[in-house]
Amino acid sequence: KAVWAELQRQLDGKGLSVKKGVVQDASFITSDPGHAKADKPRGEEARTLARAKAHACASRVILDDKESSRAHSILGQLAHANGELDAAERHFHMALRHDSGDHDAQRGMRLLAQRRP
Repeated sequence: KAVWAELQRQLDGKGLSVKKGVVQDASFITSDPGHAKADKPRGEEARTLARAKAHACASRVILDDKESSRAHSILGQLAHANGELDAAERHFHMALRHDSGDHDAQRGMRLLAQRRP
């Protein structure tokens, strides 16, 4: 729980929000890009940086707690968004192994089934 609290604190500190059952994909956007500094990344560059930070945070959680369904689900969503379908499936399976009720992982598996022939 302490590890997840730290992950959530870091995400909150970056203005990122990950809530169970609501993530459509792993895209993150700046909440008010109209007031962002000129040198602040925007658009695809900002999404790429946000995804990299989310990946790093979730990976650190897994180093401390290999059974974190939330972290595996986040990594699955990020892999899916990058078109890494095999990696996404592995992470969703791991998430569901540790929490069969993980709605994000369940949804991720359904999306993968739709994308694959």
